[in-house]
Amino acid sequence: MASASPQGEASSETVRLFSAWFCPFAQRAWIALEAKGVKYEYIEVDPYAKPAELMAVNPRGLVPALLHVPQQGEQKRCLYESSVIMEYINEAFPPSAILSSSSDAAAAAAAAAAAAAAGADVGASGGMHLMPEGAYERAQVRLWMDFVNRKIIPTFYRYLQKQDQEEQEAERAALVGCYEQLGAAMAEISPEGPFFLGQRFSLMDISLAPWVLRHDILHFYRNFSLPSPDDSSPSLRRFHQWEAAVAAHPSVRATLADRDRLREIYKRYADNTATSEVAVAINKGTALP
Repeated sequence: MASASPQGEASSETVRLFSAWFCPFAQRAWIALEAKGVKYEYIEVDPYAKPAELMAVNPRGLVPALLHVPQQGEQKRCLYESSVIMEYINEAFPPSAILSSSSDAAAAAAAAAAAAAAGADVGASGGMHLMPEGAYERAQVRLWMDFVNRKIIPTFYRYLQKQDQEEQEAERAALVGCYEQLGAAMAEISPEGPFFLGQRFSLMDISLAPWVLRHDILHFYRNFSLPSPDDSSPSLRRFHQWEAAVAAHPSVRATLADRDRLREIYKRYADNTATSEVAVAINKGTALP
């Protein structure tokens, strides 16, 4: 296992993210940790081998998995499922509690400046608030996160795994249609953008980011591309704006994987020979794990 963590003074608090570099679900949790400015240890694991350290946190042996011990001697908090982990990270690490030293403050100030330049709302300490304050606005975020989970992600994998050209084209059209719907919602919620909630980077942005970052894979294996902004509907133009802003966000850029390595590992999905639980669920037409 390889591990890495942001620089900072030693702390009695333990935060460990068990991840796999190629996994978009794990990337969600990774982005959230970066966006919040949390000190954490990144532990790279092979989820196919299911090492004991991972199984102790998630008995299913899937990534992401998060181990959090707030203080030495306290009970371990073990979490899994990317959407659950994202919300936990946002709630368990308020901006005022993130920093513990002047060196942390300087690093967070630099991160906050970079995030602000990308149009994100940040807290006074540099950690971002990843959910809005209003109950209705939070519900909107969760509603569209559910849309990502139930509609966009399965369509992405069906498009990549289908071998028949007509079926591929149907899934391509369905994916573009999903982006049209999402773009229309974003245009209504925040016409000026650039993020789902306007200037605020949120869990909704994080929830979809890993898959739009993998548009290169769809282009490489399926020749996928969205219409250019000039040739797009207003809804897709808003989606283009969102995609560019998310791809440029510092917390997203900190988690990027090598393009060629991703292409290589996703070949098994494009050939429909992948044996992951996601690939199997897509082929069976059942809900994703």
